[in-house]
Amino acid sequence: MSFLSKLSELGFIKKVKSVIIDSLVAGSNISLANDGSKVTISSTGGGGGSSTNAFATASVSGQSDILADSPSGSITFAAGSGITLTTNASTDTLTIASSGGGGGSTYTQWDAMAPPSSSNALDDEFTGSLSGWSTWNAGSVTFSAQTQTAQQMLVLDCDTVPGDRLVGIYKAAPTASSGDYTYAFWSKVSWVSLDASDFPNVGIFIAEDIAGSPTTAKAWNCVVAREGSTFQARAQIWNSYTSYGGANVNNIYRSFSYLRIRVSYASSGNTTTYNFDHSGDGVGWYQLVQRTYTGHLPYIGFLMNNVGGSDNIQGWCDFFRVYDDYEFYYPPSGSLVERTLA
Repeated sequence: MSFLSKLSELGFIKKVKSVIIDSLVAGSNISLANDGSKVTISSTGGGGGSSTNAFATASVSGQSDILADSPSGSITFAAGSGITLTTNASTDTLTIASSGGGGGSTYTQWDAMAPPSSSNALDDEFTGSLSGWSTWNAGSVTFSAQTQTAQQMLVLDCDTVPGDRLVGIYKAAPTASSGDYTYAFWSKVSWVSLDASDFPNVGIFIAEDIAGSPTTAKAWNCVVAREGSTFQARAQIWNSYTSYGGANVNNIYRSFSYLRIRVSYASSGNTTTYNFDHSGDGVGWYQLVQRTYTGHLPYIGFLMNNVGGSDNIQGWCDFFRVYDDYEFYYPPSGSLVERTLA
């Protein structure tokens, strides 16, 4: 008889087995089954995997908590107004996106500041360099013209000068070599200075051949000016860059204005008719004056004058736009934009 057989006969092995089985304790989500000859260990947590809750608590400030009910509990996401929910099972991703409504009603509105959907070749929204512009500075004035691309704005800066000195930037007007033509150009111009001496002004203009005859060419402008404490829209006549010839004036009581010059050329009489308008919002306009000229006026642009002042003047110009219409009641080139009510 073997040693183990002898121990079994004496009941020793049975006693040892009983001691071991009695010492086993089932842990969390574990069950023990003893049929006298073997012990079966089983999981009660479902599939042998982790038995912890998929989530414990979902909280939103000011709302009731969502508590996990079981290890297999789930949360249901519901899309609110103006929200779409998209799931991707392969990447375990839930995408939450706005459907554009925002809960309010949407409508379209004309916006004079918005760039037109179809631009003119002469338009400039001042998002880059001043390509296509030339400088008119016959009097060697301390002057600069720079684009502020972050603000999409042209900034003109002129030092004080001892006498009248027009200075600015220009480009060729959209004239035609034959036949009739019409056009208008406009901008929003803000007057910026600490000085109000002698009507410092900034705005847009139309002129004779300032490229070929910069000291003698005539110019006509539409500007924002300041007289003492009063801001004005002025349509000025300049017999040369140093010779002021009078103005038509409206008090506007604000430091900015939308300015527009409308041009019509009739070949039958070789006559250019040009009108000077201003506006507080780019939609409602007021005509300062209408003038006529024999021949073509070949140049248009921005200018300023800072005669005898004590400080620099700047002009902040939001855009330069041209459109092919002369009529006063024709809206200038902006765009319909979408608005949403909260």
